[in-house]
Amino acid sequence: MDSTVSVSKGCFVFKPKDEGKKGKRKKYHDVLDFSSTMWYKPYSNLWKIIETKLKKINKTVSDVVLHDIESYITECDTSTGSIPTAVLLMGVNLPDHNALLTSLALELQLQNNHVALLQSENCNSVKNIIEQTVAQFLKGTKIQDEEEMMDFDYDSSDSDEEKTNIKRSDCSLPHLLLWYNENKKNEKENSSHCSKLVIILKDFEGFSSVVLEDFILILSQYSKSLPIVLVMGVATTVSAVHRTLPHNVNSQLNMRLFQSKPSVYFLNNTLDNVFLKVDCPFQLGSRIFKFLTDVFLYYDFSVDGFIKGIKYCLMEHFYSSPTSVLCCLQAELDDNIDSLNEDQLREFQKLSSFQSYIHKKSKQKQTKNFSSKSVMKEELKKLMRELWLRVSDFHLLVRLLQILVGDLPNAPLGKQIREIYSEAVSVKITNNSGYNECFKILGFTAKNELLNKLKKMTKVLEETSCKSERIKTIEKKLKEFCVIIEMVGFGPVNNTPTKSPSKEKFNVTSRAQFRERLEKMSQSNKPKNEYEATRGEFLNYLKDEVFDKTLVPITSVPLHEVILFDDISSIKSRIIGTPRAAVHTALNNPHHYLQCDCCKLTNDGEILSTMPDICIAYKLHLESGSLINMFDWLQSFATVIDPENVQKSDRREISSHIQARFTQAVAELQFLGFIKSSKKKTDHVSRLTWGGSV
Repeated sequence: MDSTVSVSKGCFVFKPKDEGKKGKRKKYHDVLDFSSTMWYKPYSNLWKIIETKLKKINKTVSDVVLHDIESYITECDTSTGSIPTAVLLMGVNLPDHNALLTSLALELQLQNNHVALLQSENCNSVKNIIEQTVAQFLKGTKIQDEEEMMDFDYDSSDSDEEKTNIKRSDCSLPHLLLWYNENKKNEKENSSHCSKLVIILKDFEGFSSVVLEDFILILSQYSKSLPIVLVMGVATTVSAVHRTLPHNVNSQLNMRLFQSKPSVYFLNNTLDNVFLKVDCPFQLGSRIFKFLTDVFLYYDFSVDGFIKGIKYCLMEHFYSSPTSVLCCLQAELDDNIDSLNEDQLREFQKLSSFQSYIHKKSKQKQTKNFSSKSVMKEELKKLMRELWLRVSDFHLLVRLLQILVGDLPNAPLGKQIREIYSEAVSVKITNNSGYNECFKILGFTAKNELLNKLKKMTKVLEETSCKSERIKTIEKKLKEFCVIIEMVGFGPVNNTPTKSPSKEKFNVTSRAQFRERLEKMSQSNKPKNEYEATRGEFLNYLKDEVFDKTLVPITSVPLHEVILFDDISSIKSRIIGTPRAAVHTALNNPHHYLQCDCCKLTNDGEILSTMPDICIAYKLHLESGSLINMFDWLQSFATVIDPENVQKSDRREISSHIQARFTQAVAELQFLGFIKSSKKKTDHVSRLTWGGSV
């Protein structure tokens, strides 16, 4: 900024010398190096375990559609004149498309196919899209797991051994045809499989329809000579392809439709098998969990964004809390407790849940626990084991409750485990009105339906390896009920005559009470058969003995702060961001981001001539009302830019150079949405925003 006049004139690049560059890198590396901190190692170990599970699960989920596309590309006939095209519907979760299509490209390359990954931002014209396609084929770019080699240096002067420079003149389809024929002679492969040229359009809707139309028509001329296959990543519906391309272009494509799993399926699968499992030490609180799921469901449908949000929560949990050192696998728990020093033990004593636990004990035990280091460690081991058992019981019972109520009409507690988890993790779910409503509906469940649910519940308990005595007792009781319900019939329990409701005396004061009293009497006087009596006994056992007594919120267990993170204030602004506040800060005080001396302000209202033009125009527009006079705005702008010349010359004579800079700044403000043209006055613009960083 010191050696440039205006941001509207262009972008200036200053390459530092090698020594300065190395020094800056070293300094930057030192700032971001967390490896020596106490919290980083347990955080890194835990996240590696979680990340391994995530990759395995996501690969399993996407394997089916990827295998189908690979089989289609392998078996399709490219000599018919039409271009084989796989249209992959992936949904609106755009951030997740990159991972799926990169996995597809990797698999295709392993089968000796040549792959070109194209993105709309790099293909603004037919020339660009052809150059990008041919360059990737000629270079034989290896697709990386999380990176794409999308930008190529065709005429780079750098002599880098790892890069193969390609001239722009070689990036043409005739040259690609020559390259493929030569490459085909040198390839040693089975005659049953020949390598194909696969072109993947990552974001089909982002491409210009004119560019795609010409590109496909040009490719069709080479379809008999080159084994070209197209893969289109579509975010909406297949009709988008037909709307974008005219009939004469669509007729050149032999399209086949593929569809990936919906993003909600990915989310539920990820949560159920990783974060809502018994063996996951890190637990999310109710507020954080609801916030992350709301961002997913109502903002971007991105599982990748959801996982990054959880990763940030995990990092914040370890960074902000010294007690998080015990947020680890059970096998590492005892060793980590033994390695605690006195300062770390004091941090555990400061936890509110631990203090509540200590206050319930006698004063003698309180003094003993606080004074003795060894006793404190033994107490921690005991409490952490109990916490793990409670967390294990909690997750098992949440799954049992989801099996029981997940398919009920209107789903009072929700259909998915994540919905029940978010309600039960912080508060007692048995006090929820939806909980009581679920058991009222379950009172009308048919025998075969109730029996199926009971068998699923017992199966979940049988598959659990580590169970507490509470869970073992519940499992035994459920198996007994399973046998009883399976054997019970529909005969009457007894033949005792019931009194007529009309002979009962009513002590009611309103019609609502009268109706409620009648409903209770009709239910109590209605003769029950054997199944109904057994069903009522079973549901009462689940309601009163299993869920009410055993499904305890994690927040009520001592030391829950060690594994549970629920500080939404520390992560909300960082996950969803505050773009308006960031833009206001950048325009009002550019020194905050540029860190240059020429833009350093002594007070917030100061306007410097060395600031970028858009910042000057923005700060001047803040002083105006709802309508801004363009000439007055220009005069103020010129006064700030060059106050000496403006004072010497006539105010109405402003140089064309300053006018051009002002016009550019106004256009940028209009693009950002701060102003718009006004119909009230021709020489005025309307101001669209009010306030600062709100």
